[in-house]
Amino acid sequence: MDDIVRVMKALSDPGRVMVMKLLGERELCACEIIRALGLAQPTVSRHMRVLGDAGLVRARRVAGWVHYSLAEAPASPVARAMLERLACWLEDDPVVLALRGGLHKADGRCARPALDKARRLGDEDGTAACGGKAERVGHTGQPGGAHEAL
Repeated sequence: MDDIVRVMKALSDPGRVMVMKLLGERELCACEIIRALGLAQPTVSRHMRVLGDAGLVRARRVAGWVHYSLAEAPASPVARAMLERLACWLEDDPVVLALRGGLHKADGRCARPALDKARRLGDEDGTAACGGKAERVGHTGQPGGAHEAL
């Protein structure tokens, strides 16, 4: 029962549902989620922590950047079922369509293009993309926190 309540609470917030729909497109850097939703970094961090605790998303850190994606194989059958259903729900919703459209208009403030290029060149952790200075960008220290300049 706790599992059902945790997953349902995680999806009870419209902002978290929007995050889930965005992550259905592709893995996103925390800064992309912040800009797409127009929310403050602490709010997005809190949303990501709740979604992660429910087993719906996973976070990975790359060269000081936190990237989020949908959980590939959630241990929870409830989380697994909700991920399957969310893939179909709200596909024609105007808000979801507008948010997705905004993802394709990169403004260069995220390190994603440099990190993608670094990976193609064999620099898996993206250190070269940050000028060899991984300390240039730090983590907030919060689980699921976004990046910020040090």
